[in-house]
Amino acid sequence: MDPIMVKSEEHFNAVLSGHTSNTAEVAKLQPIGAIQPPRFNLDTDKQQFGQYLQEHGYAVVKNVASPPDIERARSLLWEFLEALPDTQVKRDDVRTWGCPKDWLPSPSNGILHGFGFGQSDFMWHLRMLPGVKEAFAAIWGTDDLLVSFDGGNVFRPWRYNWDWLTSGGWFHCDQNARLPHSRGRVCVQGLVTLRAATAETGGLVVVPGSHLKHEELCSRSALSRGSGDFVPVSVDDPILQDAALVLAEAGDLILWDSRTVHCNTPALAPEEACSTPAEDDWQLIREAGYVCMTPCSFASQEVLQKRREAFEQNVSTSHWPHKFVVAGYALPDTPVKNPSTISKEQRWLIGYDRERRCIVQ
Repeated sequence: MDPIMVKSEEHFNAVLSGHTSNTAEVAKLQPIGAIQPPRFNLDTDKQQFGQYLQEHGYAVVKNVASPPDIERARSLLWEFLEALPDTQVKRDDVRTWGCPKDWLPSPSNGILHGFGFGQSDFMWHLRMLPGVKEAFAAIWGTDDLLVSFDGGNVFRPWRYNWDWLTSGGWFHCDQNARLPHSRGRVCVQGLVTLRAATAETGGLVVVPGSHLKHEELCSRSALSRGSGDFVPVSVDDPILQDAALVLAEAGDLILWDSRTVHCNTPALAPEEACSTPAEDDWQLIREAGYVCMTPCSFASQEVLQKRREAFEQNVSTSHWPHKFVVAGYALPDTPVKNPSTISKEQRWLIGYDRERRCIVQ
């Protein structure tokens, strides 16, 4: 199956909504490689971690989620998917993962960000892992942070059903140098992966070093003029050389500068090179939650108020913690969250109890 390359903003929207396919009319990308990056331990490698992220535009922190953390997260993910009203989805029956009206993650790219998922127990479980905040605190030099209300990503096992193979090649960056306060490093995104990212699974693809050419990319991109912070990268842009899948282990935190060109890809390995599980042992091949933290000082009082309301109303947002961009609403009849029942740390990451601490930069 040929990877999908974005040729226009309209084409990108078609990819996201599943209205395009891998056909001969879609330009082929140069072959995507794979990177086996260093996996940093923040207890011993904090300086090297920071240098690597600054130089390459991405980095991997190992083992932010322990095996028990991973198992708990996987269970919470299935609890969310199985709670859709009238759904037939069952975690132990791969045959129930195929109905379009039942399966919440996007079939084209695996993204799951609506339906209140950004405020789900699954996402909050990942956000509250101590190693996640430690990594972002190391990046920004402060632990006075806000967290995104972003979603996750789920790939079904494509060897069970070839129609489940996701689309690749929708390259973009999530920061637009044409906008105010959007030059330099102002945001670093992340994901916690609950499965190993390999050539058999696919996963996050980055263009190493592309963050250093961000302003050039935005200045020559016609698509950046009206796309907000989302900048699709056209198929013929020279920056797309050297794109590579980031290999990682279950429990790792993968981070990338928001200026870094990236997307995700389906499996790179040919079918004959991939193992096939027993009939009753099919598993999801990608389970990840997107987590981003930025200093509270970047946010206005208005944004803090909207963030508090979003938490209580189960609203999901984009990856930006210090901007307020809605990405999805809760299902009808979802109970309102009670902020008095959550921990001080969670309140802090949302934006409660912070009125006098935050000053817009």
